[in-house]
Amino acid sequence: MKNDNTISVLIVDEQPVIRWGLQHFLENQANIKVLGEAASISEAFDKVYALKPQVVIIDAWIPGEDGIAATHEFARNTNSRILAFSSRETWDCVESFLNAGGIGFVTKRCPPDEIISAIRAVAVGQRWISPILRKICSRTHRNSKLGLSPREQEVASLVAHGLTSRQIADQLCVSLKTIETHRYRIFKQLKITTRSELVNYAIENGLLGKASVKNKGSKSSAKASTSSLKS
Repeated sequence: MKNDNTISVLIVDEQPVIRWGLQHFLENQANIKVLGEAASISEAFDKVYALKPQVVIIDAWIPGEDGIAATHEFARNTNSRILAFSSRETWDCVESFLNAGGIGFVTKRCPPDEIISAIRAVAVGQRWISPILRKICSRTHRNSKLGLSPREQEVASLVAHGLTSRQIADQLCVSLKTIETHRYRIFKQLKITTRSELVNYAIENGLLGKASVKNKGSKSSAKASTSSLKS
C-alpha cells in the first residue's frame, strides 16, 4: 500500500549516469518514489503533465534547451514543485531559476543527504538553497552593498593578485587613469589603505576569482604595486 506521505518525483537530466544514479539512490529512501525520468526538456513536458509528480528535479541548463522557460511553465500551470539539480554555482543562475518559479536549488557536488533534505522541503513548498550557494549569495550581496561595481570587483581582484595599475590597464585595455580612479574608489569604499588589507578582503569575500591574471610581469613590478598602494 502506498504511504500517503510518499513524495513522487521526476528526474530531468541529459546525462544517463546522473539519471540512473539519482534514481537508484532515491528509490532507497523512505517515502520517495521516482515516477520516471526525462533526458530532455521536451520529454519532460510530456512526462510532467502525464505523471503529475510532486517534485521535478531538473537540470535547467541542458545545452540547446530552455530549462528556465520550462520551469516557468511547470510552476505556473502544474502543481509540481521545481528543484534545480545543477553544476551551475553562480548566484545569477540561482536568481533566474527562482524568478522563473523554482523553489529549490541544489548543486551536483552536494552531499547525498542534502538532496534528500531539499526534496522533502520543496515538496511542502519550502525554499531550499545549497549552503555553498547561500555563501555565494551572501558574498554577492555584501559586495553590492559596499558599492563595488563588477568592473571594480575585477580590478580589486587583480590588485590583490599583485598587479600594478599599468599591468591592470594593459590587461583590461583601458587607460591608466581609469584604473587609478577605480583603485581610489575601491580603497575608499572598503575603508582600507594597504594592499594586504585588500588581499584579506578579497579572500574573505570571494573576489580573488573575479579575474584571472594573464601576464603578471616581473616580481619587481609586483613589489612596485605594493609600495604604490601603501603610499
